[in-house]
Amino acid sequence: MSIVIRWFAGLLALAIASSVHAAPKKTDWTISSGVDPSGPFQVIAEAMGFFKKQGLNVTVKKYSSATRGFRGMLAGENDMANSGSFAPVSTLAQGSKKFKIVGSTRNSQSGFTAIVVRPGIMDAKGLDGARIGIARGSPSSHMWFDKYAAKNGLKNFKRLWLQPQEQLIAFSKGEIDAVSIWYPWAGRAAGVLKGAKVLARDKDIGFVNDTPITFSAGLLADRDAALGIMKGMVEASAFLDAKPDESAKIVSKAFKIDLKDTKAISKTISLKVQFSDGTTADLCQSLNFLKGLGKVKGQPDWKTGLDSSIMKAVAPERVTAKSLPNC
Repeated sequence: MSIVIRWFAGLLALAIASSVHAAPKKTDWTISSGVDPSGPFQVIAEAMGFFKKQGLNVTVKKYSSATRGFRGMLAGENDMANSGSFAPVSTLAQGSKKFKIVGSTRNSQSGFTAIVVRPGIMDAKGLDGARIGIARGSPSSHMWFDKYAAKNGLKNFKRLWLQPQEQLIAFSKGEIDAVSIWYPWAGRAAGVLKGAKVLARDKDIGFVNDTPITFSAGLLADRDAALGIMKGMVEASAFLDAKPDESAKIVSKAFKIDLKDTKAISKTISLKVQFSDGTTADLCQSLNFLKGLGKVKGQPDWKTGLDSSIMKAVAPERVTAKSLPNC
């Protein structure tokens, strides 16, 4: 037997031995989802069998909020989340290595967040000295209003820290002059007080609060599984674009939300699974806001906290970010 033949035979034996002793590939995974039509991709992918097509048995665990789903991922309850930026950014700033941001899902907004005012307030100047209902620490209420106030030079107003339902009650009683709120409450606010109107929407100032996709360290360690789950998410994104009505029915059923409300919320927001400049810009927006509140003091390690390679391997055309966050 020649040296070359013996060399190939040795490689073959090694490969056979390695395959015999290799650990079986994990196919069962749990990912999280908030009960919110603005985060529909997980339940669409599950319902349409997009994960199964990748050879994966994926269970979508629903949480009362997407942020709780992210915290569940940190606690080992699931391996993927799609939440607002605040929780991932603040956790990365603490030096966590339990996850990476691998993409995001919010492309633009067209009324998802709004400011609704009482009769008599005609423009931004009318908010001078006003009492504003705001959900403290919420990107879709607190950060949104602060961005609007800065854009319009507003400084003399009073924030009242109220959750959405509390805002509607206080607004209906005349206890506050305006609400800073998101859908579906934004759509209901104008109806609780006669003469109330929408003063401003997110699209008026180009405001977007993105929703990062985060994979756990355990999922990232299984490259095939990570690619499979991302493929399922990308397919769900394409399905949403092609069949919005059918997608709305899936989401309505999965979250037990009225189909009419589901469609109304969907019209206020443009969704796309991607890794874009919007992804990175939102991370900086969130970091700066959290630092301003004194909630974050450290600086996230963006080099180790972000990973575009999963998206790039699955759908390179969806990776358009030119650089890491610069903040």
